[in-house]
Amino acid sequence: MLTRVLTMVAASLVSLLALATQPGHAAANGDRMQNIQLTILAGDRIVEPNVALAPNLPVRLTIINATREFHTFTIPALHISRLILPADGHSARTTTFTLTLDTWGPVAWRCIICPSGEHGRKRTMGGTFYVIIDRSTVT
Repeated sequence: MLTRVLTMVAASLVSLLALATQPGHAAANGDRMQNIQLTILAGDRIVEPNVALAPNLPVRLTIINATREFHTFTIPALHISRLILPADGHSARTTTFTLTLDTWGPVAWRCIICPSGEHGRKRTMGGTFYVIIDRSTVT
């Protein structure tokens, strides 16, 4: 079962791993970085799944996975997908990466594994980034 999940995730990642990260990008924006943390809890519940962001500024996204399941952070519309590793025993595992959203309005994200039923029950896990903040107000 784990092999099937990893194969599915790998196939998705091949076409979706186009993160908008560029060395020196933060420096070009006056070292401004938007820091967001998402926590995955039992039952595929997310702490604060909806967040307001500014466009065209780097986002450092930290995802803490307290479950024993693999997940993904996927924004299909922007061809972004990252594998989120499961907790290590009783210790949550943290995945951190940087992306830049260059669009205005709501941007939906989701886990592409949860709806498959690989965790036992078919679930939906995701949220929305509302790219609506004036970037000049981000410090």
